[in-house]
Amino acid sequence: MTTLSLLKRKNSAALVVNTSSSSSVAGTYLVIDDVLPGFQSSNDLLVNITGYSGVLPSFGTIPVTSFFV
Repeated sequence: MTTLSLLKRKNSAALVVNTSSSSSVAGTYLVIDDVLPGFQSSNDLLVNITGYSGVLPSFGTIPVTSFFV
């Protein structure tokens, strides 16, 4: 499954995308999507979490305090 097809999944609450070094954008990203299908840059959140160590929350509602203080 490609990164683009993953981002198009409807109602993705959170999605971690790990891109390869052969991609034009390398790293590990957390996508927090609203309830609309597809990625809307004005409404969805894309966070670069490359180097993050710890446990990520499972799919579903994610409290803001899990990532932001």
